[in-house]
Amino acid sequence: MDSHTAAAIAQLVFYIPAIPVAFYLCVRNWKRGPRMACYPAVPFTNIRLVGAILVIVEEQNQTNTSLIAATLVLLNLGLVPLVLNYLGFVRQVFRSSLKDSKGAKRFSFVVHLFILGAVALLSTSGALAGQPDRANTQSRVAKVAYIEFTGIFLALVGMTSVLYFKQSKVKDSDRIYLKWMLIASVFLAVRIVYGLLGVFEPKGDFTQVLRSQWNPLFGSAVAFSLMALLPEYLALCCYFKLGFHRLRTYRREDLEEAAPEVRLHSR
Repeated sequence: MDSHTAAAIAQLVFYIPAIPVAFYLCVRNWKRGPRMACYPAVPFTNIRLVGAILVIVEEQNQTNTSLIAATLVLLNLGLVPLVLNYLGFVRQVFRSSLKDSKGAKRFSFVVHLFILGAVALLSTSGALAGQPDRANTQSRVAKVAYIEFTGIFLALVGMTSVLYFKQSKVKDSDRIYLKWMLIASVFLAVRIVYGLLGVFEPKGDFTQVLRSQWNPLFGSAVAFSLMALLPEYLALCCYFKLGFHRLRTYRREDLEEAAPEVRLHSR
């Protein structure tokens, strides 16, 4: 079995059970808090599942450039929902502890715009991956996209760190979100480093580009698994942890709101 096929099968094993968990947390948390903190995990788990299937199919048909381009787009877009999810939890803390802060609202808006721009660039880069005559353009677009993503990520981590260490600005109940987001940021940092190594590695002709050890489809499957797939999954687990915490918090709040009404009716 090819090493990339083995990694893709491992993806299927881990992400098939993750999809219903992501969907469950999305549905249950939909009415509370910013929706960006719950729904990105759903497309992410599906992207990883479909990407794994395409990798397996591509290994049997390595001459189909359209299939190669589609696979690379999905493999590169996996980081996008995770960063969106991170932004969603930042917005949740803003909404709870900094509700009236205009600076917090502007920060969320600007970061969201930059993420959309990075998504467009990554999609364009993936679409150009199967065209040898546009290899230079594809490389430049990918570099700009990852530089932009790195800036977005550093801004989010910087904001999370400031809020975590300045306790006077944040409610005690929100500190658990900041704590687990900082833990997830370690895994996301490894994932971003993998992407940067791929786009900034010195390249020659188109064949060398595809055979780079940092190429997620044709390069080192071990590097892709340890520096991309594993960190992504660990970050997803951090988000799941916060998702279940939100459910427990909402249940307690609902019980506390219902308690006075129950006492009133009993009288």
